[in-house]
Amino acid sequence: MRKNQTKTVIATPTKEATTEQLALSKNTNALSFAVQFRTGSAQLEPVYSEQLNSIVSLVKSTDYLAIELQGFADQRGLEQENRSLSLARSHSVAQYLNNQGIVQQRISVAGLGDEQAVYQVTDPEGLFFDRRVIVKLIDTRSG
Repeated sequence: MRKNQTKTVIATPTKEATTEQLALSKNTNALSFAVQFRTGSAQLEPVYSEQLNSIVSLVKSTDYLAIELQGFADQRGLEQENRSLSLARSHSVAQYLNNQGIVQQRISVAGLGDEQAVYQVTDPEGLFFDRRVIVKLIDTRSG
């Protein structure tokens, strides 16, 4: 599957997605949501366990879904530190998924630092949204 063919459905952290909502239809090739992090931390917050467990159940029920993790940081800090922190955040989510029984071969991780930061350092509340890992389910079937 080419990247430009991927369509995305968003599940928000405040609303638990049901298996039916997560099920991939013919018109939807990916599902993604954000896992947020505290400043300077790669520790996964317990509030995301239910949502991640729903993803685990869905992935375990198929042989064609893969998980792509893209970590990000806000604009504070040095570029290399932000890249390392964003990668550590992705690895934190990957470790959780591994611990729940998802094999590493079905997970890809990336740390993109602050290169897609949206909020300025002068917006401390907005910076929260830049500290994230995007968890994306990918339908690996062609077509």
